[in-house]
Amino acid sequence: MPATKGKRMIKISIYAVTGALVLFVSVFAVFYTLDVMRYSTLSDEFVLVSVGDTKSEVSLLLGEPNAVFPKEGPRFMFVGNYEGDVWIYGRTYTLREAFYLEPPFFYPYNFRFGPMEGDMVVEFDDDGRVVKAVQ
Repeated sequence: MPATKGKRMIKISIYAVTGALVLFVSVFAVFYTLDVMRYSTLSDEFVLVSVGDTKSEVSLLLGEPNAVFPKEGPRFMFVGNYEGDVWIYGRTYTLREAFYLEPPFFYPYNFRFGPMEGDMVVEFDDDGRVVKAVQ
């Protein structure tokens, strides 16, 4: 009887691990899909940003940026050649560089130290008006 009980415990733990993995993949798929839809909408609306728009107008049109790099403040790790405040809009999650051979093995969140490939960048002058909008 103890051998059967041990096999049963192994089956339960395999089911638990499989269930947790399915749940994780499902939740990630939902967040990833929402991120893709948001990025698509941003791409369509980004063309409406024009030189001279204020920060509030850009925020109203595009929403909160993924990253903000102020002119004044810590820019020691910022990659890019910009004069004023920089707002970056782009994808929150990525699958391209999400898998690793070491822990955490899977990390799809984009940390930004500057614009990434496919990002939309808005640069502001000292008065808070758009100087440059690059997609």
